[in-house]
Amino acid sequence: MEARFFVNPCIRKEELKRNGREIRFFGRLPPWGDEETTEQTTHRIDGHSDTIQGDMYLQCQLVTKSLYCGDSTAYNHPLRKELEPHVKDWHLLLQLDSEDDLGYLWGDSGKLYFWIRKEDCKNKKFDKAWTVLQCY
Repeated sequence: MEARFFVNPCIRKEELKRNGREIRFFGRLPPWGDEETTEQTTHRIDGHSDTIQGDMYLQCQLVTKSLYCGDSTAYNHPLRKELEPHVKDWHLLLQLDSEDDLGYLWGDSGKLYFWIRKEDCKNKKFDKAWTVLQCY
């Protein structure tokens, strides 16, 4: 099954291919921004996140087990060692960067990251996705 997405002009041209497959889009592609505009924001569908405050894989794994990640509580919890081997089960579904022109401002010029387990994504269980906000 091929993925179809609306594309944001800030998505870099080289990201339009994934694993050698072209991604098909609904509608007309908007004109590409100049190099300066492209560098200011990074929206992603799939792939690797552009983190601001560090890795989110472990955070996703911990919060799904109701462990609080707002401080060091979850990271010092005895369950961490049991959960840590499964962190790579998580996959970036979508990254939305702050973008003034669209009225998006996540925290202090931050980004929203939508994470999902690979198996849940495969089975279209998008209600199992988690959102993480990182900002400066």
